[in-house]
Amino acid sequence: MNRALRHLRQNLVAYLALFVALGGTSYAAITIPRNSVGARQIRNHSINPVKLNGRYFGGYVRLWAQIDQSGHVIASRPRGAQILQWNSSPNTPFTGGSIRWPTGIAAGCFPVVSSAGFVVGSGPASVSAELNGAPGRRFVVIYDSEPTAVNVLVVCPTP
Repeated sequence: MNRALRHLRQNLVAYLALFVALGGTSYAAITIPRNSVGARQIRNHSINPVKLNGRYFGGYVRLWAQIDQSGHVIASRPRGAQILQWNSSPNTPFTGGSIRWPTGIAAGCFPVVSSAGFVVGSGPASVSAELNGAPGRRFVVIYDSEPTAVNVLVVCPTP
């Protein structure tokens, strides 16, 4: 009980922000009618081609993959992502592994990873990733606190 109370005290602001955000989203989802925002609600010239020009975006998702908790690629873009190695044993210091795509990872790109599920009994797992390997043979290493499914993105700067 003491441990749970300490966790709640340390994360009170985060939980409060989460509930406020979810409450606002839920309210909007319930009260705003379907298809209520259309051409009439958008002011003339508020969205123009300049705002949609790719030169003004800082980056884009070049590669992505979904990996289940046992280390199998469920889906990826482009196809052909390969798990180089994976450890899904729950009582080891390192769970996770590494993944590579056939197209390679360009210089300046960086990985983003998120837990795609909850670990039974302990809540969400914490995950992190880093880029590793020589140019032309780069791969993403995923560190997972518990064996869980993960989503991996490789974000690259806009050319």
